[in-house]
Amino acid sequence: DLCTSIFAGVGFGTKYYRERGIPVIKTRSVKKLVNHIGKIDWSEVDFVREKKYKKDRFLRTSDILLQSVAHTKDYIGDKIAIVDRFPNNFEKVLALSKFLVIRADKNKINPIYLFLFLTSKLAREQFRHYTRGMTAEIYEFDIRNMWIPVPDRPTQGKITEQFHQLLQNLQQHKNQLEETKTSISNLSKT
Repeated sequence: DLCTSIFAGVGFGTKYYRERGIPVIKTRSVKKLVNHIGKIDWSEVDFVREKKYKKDRFLRTSDILLQSVAHTKDYIGDKIAIVDRFPNNFEKVLALSKFLVIRADKNKINPIYLFLFLTSKLAREQFRHYTRGMTAEIYEFDIRNMWIPVPDRPTQGKITEQFHQLLQNLQQHKNQLEETKTSISNLSKT
């Protein structure tokens, strides 16, 4: 009820990878910031040759990527990221089939709130309930059946604001850390 669509990423073998083409987000492309909250590292994408992929399979900003295939149940949803931007040179982007792409209905739920909920303990318990198979997997219809508490829009907005502020703080601390490392390195050269 809260999404316009949920679909699996595209599957293909490594023989289809190229130097150029359509960028593909793989599990290694999502770097964890903390726990299950990830960020897309655009330098870690691979490329596939230009084929006639369905238009609705290309990613859009605010799409949520949920790791849906893993070796054990514990790793389902281990990496979750939201597409916050595309690098300027990427016109079309795909996600690998190890991800489910969750496209929130922005009229019903704030995509960042949904993203953060999917990283929560309650969501993880539901993932474990729905996961099946020798290789652990969760499917689109499982995500459609999840119970998701939806606070009012102002509360979702406050949560989203707080998340953005924390990300800014994290980046500032990372920048300070790098400056300190550089200062220490420069000091050791004297």
